[in-house]
Amino acid sequence: MEPLDHDATYKAIYGHRFMVEELARWLIPAQPGGRELVDALDFGTLARVQEQSVAGGRRRSNDIVWRVRFRDGDDADPDAWMHLVLMLEFQSEVDFLMALRCRHYVDGFHLENWRGRRFKATDRLPPVLAFVIYNGASRWSAARRVIDLVTPGATSDEPPHGLSRASPVFAGDGYVLLDSGRVGADDLKRDNAAALLAGIEHPTPETVAELVVLLRRRVAGRDLSSLRELLLGWVQRVVERRLGMNLEMDDMAEV
Repeated sequence: MEPLDHDATYKAIYGHRFMVEELARWLIPAQPGGRELVDALDFGTLARVQEQSVAGGRRRSNDIVWRVRFRDGDDADPDAWMHLVLMLEFQSEVDFLMALRCRHYVDGFHLENWRGRRFKATDRLPPVLAFVIYNGASRWSAARRVIDLVTPGATSDEPPHGLSRASPVFAGDGYVLLDSGRVGADDLKRDNAAALLAGIEHPTPETVAELVVLLRRRVAGRDLSSLRELLLGWVQRVVERRLGMNLEMDDMAEV
């Protein structure tokens, strides 16, 4: 059986703005102050950003980068601090330097955006929130912040303190982690496609039928046909590989 191409498939799935909004609405409110942050965002402005950053004189591509405006943004000032940048990185194995990589991506993103322009005293960089989406079998055990890599014994699973726009996490000092294998049934939002997809990543015979039906309903819109086909094809491969079940989507829809 061919291995699951996690990285390429997730890039395609989260290349859809619907899924990015679902992910943000699910994960950000779980952080302190996150609910207020989500309420301040205008998801109607969610737009893909070119995944290109520069660091150390070398160009590299990030996995996925999106941008969404704050509702209170000043349209009259094009350089105003009025949008949030969402960076998505996909992992099937634990990367113990992920915190450093995220800071590297954020720094490169900011430098590239200001290439050829002078940064004035009144200018500000847009806040950036990095998501790491991991679907490996073992628990994610890498440090969440760069300081945890520098200070012995500092590694902690505790989330960053606060998630206001001024939080250090937006400057690349850490990331928000989705460890799909540790998402419990009580943690799943039944009306959120990103949450349901995470629950199906490590399915059980008792829960898989319900989750697949809910996911299909969530992406049932006519304008989501390409995303729906992509998601359900991925789910079929995951369930077949992890449970040895031949999951027929039409049958699941009638359960």
